[in-house]
Amino acid sequence: MLPLPRFHPTASVPPRSTARRGAAGFTLVELMVVVLIITILAVIAVPGISRQLANRRARTSADFIATLYRNARLRAMARGSAVLVRFDAATSRYEVREAIWGVQAT
Repeated sequence: MLPLPRFHPTASVPPRSTARRGAAGFTLVELMVVVLIITILAVIAVPGISRQLANRRARTSADFIATLYRNARLRAMARGSAVLVRFDAATSRYEVREAIWGVQAT
């Protein structure tokens, strides 16, 4: 039977191997490659996203105007009077007016 080795409590601990030490993190080159890939993907995606936002804004505005005219038409049919839908460019707002007999416009 072989004797067990004795360890001295004040003996220096051997350093870790270099292979283990290098596997603990990323190198600067690896991080720069990842940043470059993310940048390229963002540059490719931005025009498509901005186009979708513009299309969504246009669709939302068209839906709003269609609803405004639909409600004005329903009001005119229900009351049997004329309804005016007007866009005021100075205030950028839509205005709905209804004609009522015997009342003068102000």
